[in-house]
Amino acid sequence: MSFNNQSKQTTNAYSPLALDSTSDPVTRTESNYSLDYDEEPTDRQLGGAAVAGGLVGLVLAGPFFALLTAAGAAVAATAKGRAGDVARNSGDAMARFGDRLKELDQKHHVIEKTCQSIASGASYVSSQMNRERHSATNTTI
Repeated sequence: MSFNNQSKQTTNAYSPLALDSTSDPVTRTESNYSLDYDEEPTDRQLGGAAVAGGLVGLVLAGPFFALLTAAGAAVAATAKGRAGDVARNSGDAMARFGDRLKELDQKHHVIEKTCQSIASGASYVSSQMNRERHSATNTTI
């Protein structure tokens, strides 16, 4: 009885072991997924990826998980490959969204109006509490 020490591996275009692009046009290699991010991610990409990850974590599981997913998304943005490309693209998208929010605030003064409304509401609640406290101390028994 003879044993062959060499194992045969047959691959097709849909197998994860098929790594060269010459066998079939459907075969994917790592370079097929790259979106031309050969340089280091920018601060905007890292920050945007962290914000996107944090928002997802906050919606799914709360503030602690938001911190974890924000850090994970920022780390993923530094990685090469498909996951890094996705994280950097989401970082770019969040940075553009932040720019649009800044433009909206500059045009409509949303933050200023919101702060004024909060201060006005706090003042009203404080005056109502003082009025109730004052009327309770002036009552005679």
